[in-house]
Amino acid sequence: MLTTLPLALQLRQHARPLRLRGGRRTPLHSRYASVYSFEVWLAEIFVAAMGASSKAYVEASRSQQVPDWIQSNVNALTYFGGAPSMVIPDNLKSAVIEHKKDKVKLNASYVDMARYYGFVIIPARPHKPKDKAKVEAAVWLAQIWILAALRKRTFYSLEEANEAIWELLEKYNNRPFQKLQGTRSELFERIDKPALKPLPEQPYEYADWKLKVRVGRDYEVEYDQCLYMVPHQLINQYVDIRATIRTVEFIHKHRRVASHARLHVPGQRSVVQEFMPASHRHHSDWSPTRLLAWAQSVGDSAEKVFGLLLEKKSHPESGFRACVALVEEGKLYGLERLESAASVALQINSPTLTSIRSVLRTGRDKLGHPSLPPTDTSDSETLEPHENLRGANYYK
Repeated sequence: MLTTLPLALQLRQHARPLRLRGGRRTPLHSRYASVYSFEVWLAEIFVAAMGASSKAYVEASRSQQVPDWIQSNVNALTYFGGAPSMVIPDNLKSAVIEHKKDKVKLNASYVDMARYYGFVIIPARPHKPKDKAKVEAAVWLAQIWILAALRKRTFYSLEEANEAIWELLEKYNNRPFQKLQGTRSELFERIDKPALKPLPEQPYEYADWKLKVRVGRDYEVEYDQCLYMVPHQLINQYVDIRATIRTVEFIHKHRRVASHARLHVPGQRSVVQEFMPASHRHHSDWSPTRLLAWAQSVGDSAEKVFGLLLEKKSHPESGFRACVALVEEGKLYGLERLESAASVALQINSPTLTSIRSVLRTGRDKLGHPSLPPTDTSDSETLEPHENLRGANYYK
């Protein structure tokens, strides 16, 4: 009888010339017909094999990138109907970032998935195929019994390719052993399946991780061009971001400190009143529309500056922050000076928060403005001529 302790699932991502046609169709017009050309690309082949029975799971995937790798793992566990205690992956970057003799660094998203299903990840040692002998054999057999049968076919979607693969996969897993009694499927039902842990009710949802992201002075963190608020006590500290298609979570010292519904429009902000200090809560109702209306009440120059800041397409959230900061500058220096400073910034073609602050602090907004008193920048009386003063002729 074959036994494995602990039960292990061995994985490998394998590049094979399985042709798929897809992408944008370009019409090619002729006298007789209108035909289409397609981009031809090669699929990656994901192979998983159970440790005792060698029952295999095979699928075509779009790439070796993390989302595709995670989804292939989820599909394999669903196919087997349970989770093993250990998974032995190949050393692709989507699973193993670094593998040295004394150090193994795993991909954070892959670790998150393993935690969800309750298995440990033990990567195969580099250049040690015997560490994953089951899946190496499965790859070889899959090439002979599945991929070779499909080598002359062209598929027009991953779904179509996988339907053909899975049809042959069932025949492969139910094919009798040459030297043992029974089939891989029969051995799986007898040995592997009873040892598998039940799967969660919902399959794992891929999460993108960003580690050690610094919290800004406004206790907001940017993710995918949107802003999310975290507790203000975390200013200048570091948090980890876990983002799915529906939620964005922030983790500090292994504890979740904030969770938001994910935003998908660049420049949007997710605000939580409880995360603000009491002195800041009156700013939480600002929106781009309200900011523009406020600037319009200040003057034409302020309205134009606010409009330019909010129209930033590369980082719209930074423009929003700048506008809120300019509101504070208006409270500090007065609305008339803010309008004048905005006019100066437009004249020098630098309508930015930094420029307007500089104009206000140096008093340049008062020059030539009859209603504003000039800023006294002198700290001493005018010097009388004396022997140490050099005239213009000295520099000729």
